[in-house]
Amino acid sequence: MPRPQLSPIINACIAIAETVGVPVGDGEAPECPMPYIVVSNVSSPRYDGPLDDIEADSSDRIQFSYVGETREQADAMRDSIRLSLTVSAFNAELVALAANRRTMRIVLDIPRGTKRDERGLPNAIFLGVDQYLIDTTPFIP
Repeated sequence: MPRPQLSPIINACIAIAETVGVPVGDGEAPECPMPYIVVSNVSSPRYDGPLDDIEADSSDRIQFSYVGETREQADAMRDSIRLSLTVSAFNAELVALAANRRTMRIVLDIPRGTKRDERGLPNAIFLGVDQYLIDTTPFIP
């Protein structure tokens, strides 16, 4: 039996990002003015168990990129996501949106500060990037 795709985990993360109140892109920038957030799965999920075991635990690396016109905008989006990913409400949302998988652990694995970027743009943008490691396990209600 093939292992199920865990793309619903990215959908759960997009839903969390949408609570910030700015446009959210799935893997690429949305066609809109700043500010916005881009949510990407930056690596294939890792599994604890053989490939035919659909009950195996998994680990996804999800990247949140925060793009704003000011450093304060980018930092505010980053802080809101960091807060959202540390509250227990995320577990309930992840179970509902991620094919009945429960969060075991969420780790801010690669935090990067907000940087000013002026490459070829008429105005500078401010870009912040965080990568989270999200470990899930099957959940059967």
